[in-house]
Amino acid sequence: METFINYLIRSALIITLVFLVYQLLKNDRNFTRNRIFLLAGLLLSFALPFIPFIPTATVPIRGSVILQPIIIRSDNIGTLVNHHPDIFRWLLLIYLAGVLFLLSKNGVQLWKLYRIAHGSGISRRQGYTLVFTRSELAPFSFFRLIFIQEHIGEKDAATILTHEQVHANQYHSVDVLLMELFSVLQWFNPVVWFYRNLLREVHEYLADRSMLHKGIEKVGYLQLLCAMALKVQPADITNSFCQIKLKRRLKMITKSQNSRFSGIKFMAMLPLLCLFIYLVSCNQASKDVNSEGVDTMRIKKEIAPSGNNSATEAPTAKAKGENGVYTQVEQMPEYTEGNDAMNSFLASNIKYPAKAKENGIKGTVYVSFLIDETGAVVDAKIIKGIGKGCDEEALRVVKMMPKWKPGKNGGKTVKVAFTLPIKFSLN
Repeated sequence: METFINYLIRSALIITLVFLVYQLLKNDRNFTRNRIFLLAGLLLSFALPFIPFIPTATVPIRGSVILQPIIIRSDNIGTLVNHHPDIFRWLLLIYLAGVLFLLSKNGVQLWKLYRIAHGSGISRRQGYTLVFTRSELAPFSFFRLIFIQEHIGEKDAATILTHEQVHANQYHSVDVLLMELFSVLQWFNPVVWFYRNLLREVHEYLADRSMLHKGIEKVGYLQLLCAMALKVQPADITNSFCQIKLKRRLKMITKSQNSRFSGIKFMAMLPLLCLFIYLVSCNQASKDVNSEGVDTMRIKKEIAPSGNNSATEAPTAKAKGENGVYTQVEQMPEYTEGNDAMNSFLASNIKYPAKAKENGIKGTVYVSFLIDETGAVVDAKIIKGIGKGCDEEALRVVKMMPKWKPGKNGGKTVKVAFTLPIKFSLN
């Protein structure tokens, strides 16, 4: 779940960066370039968070990965430090509820389109299917289906038909469906809904420009747009003849051509956007506080050997060629059934030793171990202990852990070092 949350955050940051840069370009009349820019930003924000641009480590380094601490109470009920499963479950439920609602909404809209088409007159012309509706819906299209009111005059109908054919020929419905799916995934991000409107604007600008290039009379076309704006607007998943705000649309139709500097402005902004996206997509090489809220610097200080400390030194990750021990690699080892299952296994199997309870012993035991090339737990040892059977109990259960999915670096499985803090706490 943590990985999915990280993905959503990175994806939201990338789409936000693309949106902000586009604000400097949206008034340009190079609508084809603007469409490509918006679609590229959409696809990049979906795909880039999956790609590890910078591996977290490509050579062996010293230390070990600090795992999330576990608390073992004297009543033998194990819990996790800084772990709030209820909060995460509620957040996940809220997110999934939003996803389900939007998917249902889109499904209802598709069903309404089917019902409209099924209950209306249909005519097929030159590879298009015309649906003549009896309702007050504004004209719209969905792929090669063109919906138009049956009582519209012949001249206006011809104009609208030509306009909607542009949407169909340029596959604008594909853009709309991609945007709708991304909106479902990122429904919590307000930028996505503004981005969605920008893409629809570009579709209408492209269709309007095509109409003017065909020699249509501009004043009559503007009058038709204003008349159709008073009709009921269709579903979100369609391309409507007059869905976009008329003020901006009229401005674009009557605007003169771009200045010669518009292309220069675009080329100047593109490298900066690429740099920002690259930085967002990169994995962080090191953190003082890891993704689970564990203060790794504090733990490292606690387990650091001193002159009066009987603890053994933490294993160092020295270079040993292909058999070197790593702390972070391109693909980290994973407990087969996930982190939650590993935490549950440890918390339920580690028992508070009776001798430690009797003597009031409490504190944190630090266990180091390696996940080898096969995924097995090996070389488990106590880095720092508290005695009275707690060290032995922690070590026993760590050695009992089943195989993990091994880590990989450069396409090869490698050994990775971990440190697990286990806190024994008296009630």
